[in-house]
Amino acid sequence: MHGRNAAVWTLGMLGLAGCLAGRGQVDLLQARLREQEQQLADLQSQLQDKDKALAQSRRAEDELRRQLALSTPQGLLPEQSDLLVRVAGIRINTMLTAGIDRDHSPGDDALFVQFAPYDADGELVKLPGEIEISVLDPALPDRERTIARWTIPAEKCREHWTRGLFGAGYQFTLPWNDQPPRNGELVLHVRLKPVDGREFSATHVLRITPPVEQAVDTRTSRKPPHTGEAPLIESTNWTERSLPVRR
Repeated sequence: MHGRNAAVWTLGMLGLAGCLAGRGQVDLLQARLREQEQQLADLQSQLQDKDKALAQSRRAEDELRRQLALSTPQGLLPEQSDLLVRVAGIRINTMLTAGIDRDHSPGDDALFVQFAPYDADGELVKLPGEIEISVLDPALPDRERTIARWTIPAEKCREHWTRGLFGAGYQFTLPWNDQPPRNGELVLHVRLKPVDGREFSATHVLRITPPVEQAVDTRTSRKPPHTGEAPLIESTNWTERSLPVRR
């Protein structure tokens, strides 16, 4: 009799434990559900904030396009104003930018430059504008450091846009002026000025082979004029008293 009661009591306790365990799992699931609902509400709120910010950015972009069109005498096409809004800076193609030897004489007689504007995502943008390229020699005094400068008008820059295996962008072959660089380490500075008045610039350290100056041709060099006087004879035995003096 006592054994039967013990068995009944054991079964009852197991059933109660099972009910309690089941109730605990339900509470846990409900807590997790409430947590996920809160996370979903937070995400929806963040999405609404992003939508508002995007709409505000688009309104500002449209206003900027309108101002650009009004500020330019001939006006801007929609795709041109879009380029102005997108561009974030310019980047020099350091793989292709270098000194080049075109005349097959010792040293680099010209400079090859390629650069391109880019947007916030790093994509290239074919944005026209006035281009200024200058080369500085840091070894020279401050007033003499700018050894070369070239300016390309905005209306002519488009014809210099190229696309090749190693990149795309504005590409120029620029011969040195009458005074080529004398040092091998130079500083290249590129500036792009679009029609909206902004300026984008980039700098790169160049290492070139300076051109070798032509040696003087001894066959065409003139000899000093003859004065009719006998030349002095060199000797290591002259003393102060015997040293000859021209009169």
